[in-house]
Amino acid sequence: MDLVLDQNLNFITQGLSFKAKGSYNSAYTVNKQGQSGYASFNPLVQYDENGAKIYNADGTPYLVYRQNGNYTDPTYKYTQ
Repeated sequence: MDLVLDQNLNFITQGLSFKAKGSYNSAYTVNKQGQSGYASFNPLVQYDENGAKIYNADGTPYLVYRQNGNYTDPTYKYTQ
């Protein structure tokens, strides 16, 4: 929005005037960027100290899970 004020002040002095200009921009932008960590898990067959597979009672291999990465709370960054 632009504003122009042009005032003729001849009643004070011949040829005298006042001019003012102004503008206003109401556009405003904010960007929010978030980041967090997460864990993933890989299944591994468990072996005993002799290198033999360990089995569950139902005959399926006993699995353990190795965690990769960690869960972290999200962090945010704001830019304008």
